[in-house]
Amino acid sequence: MPVSLPPALDLSLDLLCCPTCRTRRLHPEGGALRCPVGHTFDIARHGYASLLTGTRATSGDDAAMVQARDRFLSTGAYAPVREVGARLATEAVSGQGTVVDVGCGTGYYLAGVLDQLPGARGLGLDTSVRALRSAARAHDRAAAVTWDVFRPFPLVDGAADVVLDVFAPRNPAEFHRVLRATGRLIVVRPTGRHLAELRG
Repeated sequence: MPVSLPPALDLSLDLLCCPTCRTRRLHPEGGALRCPVGHTFDIARHGYASLLTGTRATSGDDAAMVQARDRFLSTGAYAPVREVGARLATEAVSGQGTVVDVGCGTGYYLAGVLDQLPGARGLGLDTSVRALRSAARAHDRAAAVTWDVFRPFPLVDGAADVVLDVFAPRNPAEFHRVLRATGRLIVVRPTGRHLAELRG
């Protein structure tokens, strides 16, 4: 039986373009997303769209890593980071808007932003299907798709009011392309002490 289109993904369809053609929009058809030329991309039963094509990404959290991340984030240790990201996003978006979270992981930071922006929608990109299972459920206005941040994003030009990148790889050229002229880029990167205990 075909997977139905998740409501959050339906909200974000106008942002997506075919990652193969690069110019054509996607539309839902029979439990998948399809472009007018016929390129087809599955919608997973967990609610995310699988847009990654060709060579698979070489990174992405496995199930154990996602569970560990969830346990850690549930302690509130990074709640201040989440709150600052949400505040910066609310300064850039009034009313309706679009937030793209690059390297979204489980959707923790994107959900925090959307909680503070009742009229906004969100779209998370990540290579880890395990993390995207959580991201697709992180917020009722947050869609999730598989994508490799180092490749051109499957998004139309000027799609985002805010691009959020928290502890994730960066693609400045694509950030510039998908941000609207008045948009805001929010990048949180670790200091040299980040994960020092593990490295030690």
